[in-house]
Amino acid sequence: MEEEMKSLPPKATDVEEFSMLWERSSELRDVLTRLPGQLVLKSGLSSKRSSLIDGWDKLESISLEGTVSPDAIEAIQKWIHEAEVSISFIIQIGKKERQESFGRAFAGTSSELEFETVESLAEVDFVSDSWCFPWPEMKLKKKKDADKNRLFKFGGIAALGAITLVTYLDED
Repeated sequence: MEEEMKSLPPKATDVEEFSMLWERSSELRDVLTRLPGQLVLKSGLSSKRSSLIDGWDKLESISLEGTVSPDAIEAIQKWIHEAEVSISFIIQIGKKERQESFGRAFAGTSSELEFETVESLAEVDFVSDSWCFPWPEMKLKKKKDADKNRLFKFGGIAALGAITLVTYLDED
């Protein structure tokens, strides 16, 4: 009887079930490939992840005649289960790390806010009137006028430079 059942064409439900499982496995494979590498390394499942990705490529698909073997359905269900377990474990490690990092960041603070009334800005640390609007007006600095002695010095240096340049060009 079992041999006769195997020789019969597969039921439409088998093909539909397999196509739904195939879509799910495709989504899980995409998730496996996009998982952060550092997180996968910390979880110790990098070889498991790569074996799952390689194993997905070797899964049996629907044949050209539109038939599905029962072994293919079992294999894809097993692959989906292993992928889901691996992904959830890696994600749990990521969540745990995030909670620990937030715990370290806010370790010194209490959950309740404390308010205090102050009489003046002098009582509050790091607050002053000079750091708020309206900004203090900037005063323009006037340039010093060039006095005669500076003009003669720079003029003399420029004249010496010009004489040196002219004599150099005349020699060639």
